[in-house]
Amino acid sequence: PRDVFGKRIDVECVVVAGAAAVGDGGETSPHVRRVEKACACCESGDKSGLQQLRELCYAGIPQNIRARVWLIVSGARELRESRPTLFEDHSNALPADALALECIGKDLPRMCVDARNGDVLRDRARPVLTAIASLYPAIGYTCALGVLVSSVASVFDRSEELFYFFAALLDQPSFRALLEPGMGFVRGAVRIFDHLFNTEEPELHAHFAQLGLAGELYMVTFLSTLSLWTWPFAAAVRVLDVAVCHQEPLFSLAPALALLRHFKKYLMRADFNTCIIFCQKLHLPGASGVSVDTLMRQSRKIWRKHCEFCEQRLREEAEAAAQAMHARVEQRNRSEGGSR
Repeated sequence: PRDVFGKRIDVECVVVAGAAAVGDGGETSPHVRRVEKACACCESGDKSGLQQLRELCYAGIPQNIRARVWLIVSGARELRESRPTLFEDHSNALPADALALECIGKDLPRMCVDARNGDVLRDRARPVLTAIASLYPAIGYTCALGVLVSSVASVFDRSEELFYFFAALLDQPSFRALLEPGMGFVRGAVRIFDHLFNTEEPELHAHFAQLGLAGELYMVTFLSTLSLWTWPFAAAVRVLDVAVCHQEPLFSLAPALALLRHFKKYLMRADFNTCIIFCQKLHLPGASGVSVDTLMRQSRKIWRKHCEFCEQRLREEAEAAAQAMHARVEQRNRSEGGSR
C-alpha cells in the first residue's frame, strides 16, 4: 500500500516517510530567493520582512534556511539574546514532576521519525524536553510535546536552538494552551473542526456521522502534534511553516479539512475501518496520490475564509472553560468550608 502522498508504506506504521522538502534541488528558485530576502529584512529590523514571510510560508520555507526563519518568526532569537543561560540553567535541573524524566526516557525511542538519525535526534531532544519540564512545570512533559520536539529536532543543528524555539512558542498563549495537560484547547479545536467540516463538506460529514466516526477519534492526535504524528514529516513540516509564521496552531485545521475534501469521492464509498485508517495512517486503497503543494493551496483558501471564525470560537471556548474552572473551584471551596 501507499500513503496519499504516493509513498509506499506499511499500514501498521504510525509515522510514514514523506515527499521531497521545499528547496530540494531548487535552492536558486525565485521562491527561495524571496524567502531569503524576507528573512534578511527581518534580521535587519525591517518589520515588512515578517509580513512577507507570512505570505511566502504557504509555499514552504526552504529546508536549508528553515531553522533560521523559525528562530526569527517565533521570537526565539530575541529570547536567546535576552536570556542566554536559560537552556543551560534548566537542562541540568530536575523537573518538578519526578516522573517526567522517566517518561521522557521511555517515550523517546519510539518517537523519532528518522530511523537513520534516530540516536542523534534523541540525544538532541532529551535535554530540551528536560529543560522544558523544568521551566514550565504546569506543562511538564506530555507525549504530544515529545512528538513535537523529537520530530522538529531534525530542523535544528543544536539542542540549544531547539530549546529556544520551543521556549519562544510556549511563551505564546495559543501554543502553550495546545500543550497544557487536560487538552481543553485541543478538544475545543476539535469542536471547531467539526463545525467547519459540516459547513464545508456536509455530505462527507453526514457520512462520517452515520459511520460513527467522530472527530475525537482522529483529530485529537493530529491537532495536539500539529500533524507530525499522522503526516509524513516533509508534509507536516509545511503545516508548521504556516503555524509558526502566523503564530497560530489552529491553522492545522485547514490542511486536515483539505485532505478530506480531496479524497471525498473515495471516502463517501468507504466503510468505518477504511475511513479511520485513512484519517490515522493516510492509507486509502485505490486512491492516487496528492502533492503537498496542492493541499497547502487548498488549506490557504480554507484558512483565509474561516480564520476569524476559528479565532472567535476559540476565545469563546477559552472563556467557557475558565468560567467552568472558576465554578468548580468555588464549589470545592464551599464544600470544604461546609465540611469544616
